[in-house]
Amino acid sequence: MRRLKVVLGSMLLALVPVTVLATPAHAAVRLGGVSVAGACANQWPGSQVVLLSQNVFGWKCRFWSSLGPVYYGVNLNQQCAAQYGGGAYASYSDYNNPYSWSCYR
Repeated sequence: MRRLKVVLGSMLLALVPVTVLATPAHAAVRLGGVSVAGACANQWPGSQVVLLSQNVFGWKCRFWSSLGPVYYGVNLNQQCAAQYGGGAYASYSDYNNPYSWSCYR
């Protein structure tokens, strides 16, 4: 009989819902601005930074070739890590403002 009580008690315990509280996420800390010109210089030496469209993804690195301009993308996450160390990443606050990029950790 004792064994039956233990088994039944275990079964009832298994039916009790368990609430798990997640630890709160830490807010990202703004480290500062990101240098888009520095990103072009680091990632595409000899290029110049240009803004082709008025949004956060309008930044490009431009080379001049005999056929005209050649454009390359810029990696602002890589630039944040170069400026502020490992774990830094880029984020923007306003899609329509290409100058709203900052670095966070």
